[in-house]
Amino acid sequence: MTIQRHFASSPPTWTLFDVMVDGNGSGDFTTIQDALNAAPQDDSDYVIFLKNGVYSERLHITRPNVHLLGESRQHTIISGGCANGHIRQDGKIPGTYGSRTVNVDSVGFRATSLTIQNRFDYIANAKKSDSDPTKLKHTQAVALLIGKHGDRAQFKDVSLDSYHDTLYVSAGRSYFDHCLITGHVDFIFGGGCALFHHCEVRARQRLDAPDDEPMGFIAAPCTHISQPFGLVFEFCQFTKEANVPAQSYALGRPWHPTTQFNDGFYADPNAIGHCAYLHCEFDDHLAGWEKMGGRSIDRETQWFFPEDARFWEYQNQQKGHLRQPKTPYKLSDENISEYTLTTIFDGWQPDISIVNDTLVNLHIAHPLLNSSADIELIDRCGDTRRIATAPQSQVQVNIQGLTLPILVIVTPHQSSTIGLKTLIVSEPHADSTIDVSLLSQLLVEQTLSAQTQDLSLPPAVPIFSKQHWRHIRQSTFHALREIC
Repeated sequence: MTIQRHFASSPPTWTLFDVMVDGNGSGDFTTIQDALNAAPQDDSDYVIFLKNGVYSERLHITRPNVHLLGESRQHTIISGGCANGHIRQDGKIPGTYGSRTVNVDSVGFRATSLTIQNRFDYIANAKKSDSDPTKLKHTQAVALLIGKHGDRAQFKDVSLDSYHDTLYVSAGRSYFDHCLITGHVDFIFGGGCALFHHCEVRARQRLDAPDDEPMGFIAAPCTHISQPFGLVFEFCQFTKEANVPAQSYALGRPWHPTTQFNDGFYADPNAIGHCAYLHCEFDDHLAGWEKMGGRSIDRETQWFFPEDARFWEYQNQQKGHLRQPKTPYKLSDENISEYTLTTIFDGWQPDISIVNDTLVNLHIAHPLLNSSADIELIDRCGDTRRIATAPQSQVQVNIQGLTLPILVIVTPHQSSTIGLKTLIVSEPHADSTIDVSLLSQLLVEQTLSAQTQDLSLPPAVPIFSKQHWRHIRQSTFHALREIC
């Protein structure tokens, strides 16, 4: 009797969790930091499941291959409250780099279905009188930092929330898929390489903008001239909060960070920022590109202009019309072919979602499903696909773009109550065959019903532990072997 074929055969790694954090005490730990401290001292995948709640923690993640897996994006919140101008307990100022809520300073980090926020109250600070000694002049408040040792970081269904300098991609390669990023001044910035895929980038209202500059700036890259790619946005939506005026935001400006050289301390001349907007949708708040000031070698202001940076636009829509960028910023049809995952990330391919076309065969083994049926695929983030099939025992489906684990539900047209389920917990090989049968239905029921946590079915697939998964499989297969 073949029983391993009923699920993807390779063992699950980062799709199922190792430990659970719950601030109310029902998990293995009550804080994320305690869970990180308990991680094995190696580079194995270590998945931390976060129950809904607000975790008032500032995290510096140095262990490789950590995955923070939230119960839901809206209600699983990691929240810090530090700005550049705050004074630390040791009397020092943290600066922009030190203001972060989460610092990913390691390789192979993943985060799914959660929010990272810096709750520094920019609005309240802006309303203070200039004579108020508590008013901060330096209001950069980073939610997420990809640190100096960060690389191959991945984010799916994650919200990043702040105002000034929300996301600091200082180094490495990072991938953001179906995320929400909010802010106003230079709120996506840095010298690292980051690809934003189907993300929403939301501009916030700002009441203290100087009259001679835009209300805000989406991007401020400082990409080194030797690095071909910096901040790349593809198929993203650029939205705005209420009362953000038309033409009030710049697409970006070239940041040349002040750097120590042998001959002085001045703006880095080699930080020739790269930023590209490809196949995106813009609301009316976005205008063009802007210049940015920096420190010259003689301590005077030096201006850097967008036409001297590597800023590009290609086939973007604005309010239903094709946007026509100025000539210096228009990416050619020939050069757009360079913007692939392989070239942007120099050979690395993200795996937080199933990136490539992956066709799998569902073998439907039940006499009640010999008629036409509806097939529903529901992934971890609540993405759903529905397929109507004619009477057949084998159906090919494409799971590209979905996030593991994936629940498959097959229901005959004439019945809303009779159906079969199976789970895909690890990425199958192309053209793999996965059975949907009474056995797979039994395994799904055993896996989901035995959990002590709240395991609602749609809109998202429930999360369960590696230990629970192994136990259910072993006990079910052992029982079947005894029967057979």
